[in-house]
Amino acid sequence: MRTQYITTDLELESPNDLTSIVQEFEDDVLVHFCGAVGDRHAASFGLFHEGSVASDINFYCNLIENLSESSRMLWDSCTRIDFNIGYEAGDEPKSWRSPISTEVLERITKNRGDIVITIYPHGIYSSVDTI
Repeated sequence: MRTQYITTDLELESPNDLTSIVQEFEDDVLVHFCGAVGDRHAASFGLFHEGSVASDINFYCNLIENLSESSRMLWDSCTRIDFNIGYEAGDEPKSWRSPISTEVLERITKNRGDIVITIYPHGIYSSVDTI
């Protein structure tokens, strides 16, 4: 069972309806959720492809940086912008690194995002081991 990078999801929260952002993104990403949560609005996106942490975050940043002016204003109203990086834990290798370059961190910051790390137990994403 190897520790491995799984995917990065993009999660938003805003006092405003996020539908226009979803409409601009929906051809390029999986829309996990878009709707009201209490008195807030939330949206969550995943990727169709497998990549690296850097390529996945850069993919989202390209979408963000190409939003229309009205959707960019809506983006700027978000109170939570999380790049949620998911890993599956394993018992090998003994230690495992997943660096994120300064360039990628700068793009996250430029787009007002935070990094969230989610570590899933082995078996949630990988295929079931055979006996």
